[in-house]
Amino acid sequence: MSMPPGSFNPGRPDPAPFSPVPPPFPPPDRHWGLVLVAFVLCWPIGYFASRQAALIDFAWAAGDWEGGRRASAKAARLAKIGVVVGLVAWGWLAYRFFHPARLF
Repeated sequence: MSMPPGSFNPGRPDPAPFSPVPPPFPPPDRHWGLVLVAFVLCWPIGYFASRQAALIDFAWAAGDWEGGRRASAKAARLAKIGVVVGLVAWGWLAYRFFHPARLF
């Protein structure tokens, strides 16, 4: 008795070959420009924003499209928080050390 070609288990059909289905929409934005500004202004928050932005590609490649969208939204939110915190902190430092009353 000969087995059909490509069959490992007679009586069972061959499994279908893996064919990933592309999503019906483009990948989400990674917000790298905003993340870079956040990293320069406030590196602790910018670091976590960059980690979230990097997770977008991993989630997208794994087929977790909703996870990629969540990571994109979280990266944007963290980057915006980092920019605001950085601007407030650097503004306070500039006021504190370069205020005209302190210069004389």
